Amino acid sequence: MPARCAARGVGDNVSPALRWSGAPVETRAFALIVEDPDAPTPRPIVHALALDIPGDRDGLAEGALAPGADPGFALGRGAFSRVGWSGPRPIAGHGPHAYVFQLVALARPLGLGANADLADALAAMTGAALARGRLTGFYERS
Repeated sequence: MPARCAARGVGDNVSPALRWSGAPVETRAFALIVEDPDAPTPRPIVHALALDIPGDRDGLAEGALAPGADPGFALGRGAFSRVGWSGPRPIAGHGPHAYVFQLVALARPLGLGANADLADALAAMTGAALARGRLTGFYERS
């Protein structure tokens, strides 16, 4: 992942641009989950949670996961109750960390707002998920 995507103090904390294609025709909304499974914590760290991205979208512009940057969807709470993009900031010398971007095509919007967390989103997706795509980026601090 580009250094500018890393968290403040390391980078500019700018979410990367994303593009996708091939969603099922029944797609009415998307949910995006970004996690670091390599964090030395009991669970992966959630770096971003975007909900109810309109189903006719085919991507997000760079910086779109900042609060107020794109009014077309809701940003949920990630790690440490942060809303919006919280870029990579692994422990220096810890080795490369994977940042897993999961996009879920949904048959209906979830109707969750900014206070929703990953557990809320996953519960609301039950019975609505049509397909899932996954992209993994890597970041390391030496």
